[in-house]
Amino acid sequence: MRRAFSNIAYIYALSEFGGQITQVAMPTLALVALNTTPVEMGLLLAIGFLPFPLFAIPAGAWLESKDKRWSLLYSTLARALLMLSIPMMWYLSALSYSFLCISSFLLSTAKIVFDVSYSAYLPEVITPQKLMSVNIKMTTITAVSQVAGPAVGAALLILMDAPPILLIEAALLLCAVYGLNMIPAGRHSVGRPDLNLIDGLTMGVKVIWRDTLMRKLCLLAGLWNMNVQYVLTVSWYYILHTQKSNNGIMGSLLATAAICLLVGANSAKRLITKSSPLKLVQMSMFLPPAGIMVFVLYGAEYPSLLIGLVLTIIYFASGIHGVCSVTIRQLISPRDSMSRTLAAAKFLSYVGLPVGAALGGFASSHVTAESALLLISISWVIGGLIAVIYKTSDPLMEDLYDKSEFANTKT
Repeated sequence: MRRAFSNIAYIYALSEFGGQITQVAMPTLALVALNTTPVEMGLLLAIGFLPFPLFAIPAGAWLESKDKRWSLLYSTLARALLMLSIPMMWYLSALSYSFLCISSFLLSTAKIVFDVSYSAYLPEVITPQKLMSVNIKMTTITAVSQVAGPAVGAALLILMDAPPILLIEAALLLCAVYGLNMIPAGRHSVGRPDLNLIDGLTMGVKVIWRDTLMRKLCLLAGLWNMNVQYVLTVSWYYILHTQKSNNGIMGSLLATAAICLLVGANSAKRLITKSSPLKLVQMSMFLPPAGIMVFVLYGAEYPSLLIGLVLTIIYFASGIHGVCSVTIRQLISPRDSMSRTLAAAKFLSYVGLPVGAALGGFASSHVTAESALLLISISWVIGGLIAVIYKTSDPLMEDLYDKSEFANTKT
């Protein structure tokens, strides 16, 4: 188990770090090199997220009987080649907004195959009692990448244009392709019978529909992702256009906020000894509106600082929400339809990403940042109230995860 985790963590770290660099470079490329409007930028982000709701369920059905190692490898290789194409078109003076939209769509398509494969692969090589601990460690990797990635991306933007930075992610992804040859096969990676097309596509949705806890988690995850993407889109436009700040400011704010993702994930490790993962998911819904209210009241005096505060609170809450929600879904998903169920969960949770991006771009072009963020804070509060009122059982006791592993955690 230790060897399997080390190898997959190495690959995951390379993928996440490169992706965080790109999150700084791609919006900058669209805004600076192509002079996109707020609506066009929101549309670009929305197109980039469309494959998640479109292809998550078909990917889960297709991957159910496949060896997850190969789907991880080929999807990563596809992302590397696509990433190389963007700077090549820029060097040839042929880069256009439409090409960037198509590339973003295809990159996300390959990413959803990677994400579904990874989500299903992890429970195959990690024991159920260790899943919470491993998910915390993987979230830590994400947080470290989100700290270092935007900071490195911002520093590189000072030294070079955005397209060459994309070459760095391509190189990191190619290193991940090499590392994928070293991971072991999962216990259920091969040999599972295929269902017919309709049953294969609908099985995961049916599992979620019949399980009240899974329905609740997917609803909250979808709302969470929509709200976070909305806030990020509004923040990009507010910092780069309204405040006329340089690229490094936004990268620095994201890097600082990502530290709180790391803190949030490790706080889940401590809070789990006093509560349950489900209660922590519910509690996290009420944290972002608090930061947004501070920005609404005092944003005119300290704009960049308070946007940073909003992002840090959201990322802190995301660390708690993400670790607990993902772990619950992995633990209660049926073993004979793991890929399908987790893919359907990703579909329902990621469907909010393109909606959030589009709404964020629309709101940025029509109302002030304070009004835009105030509107989305209402969505968080409503979601939190529904989560509390909509009662479900919380089965995650000591028999499903190793709570004793966190009991001796030092504060």
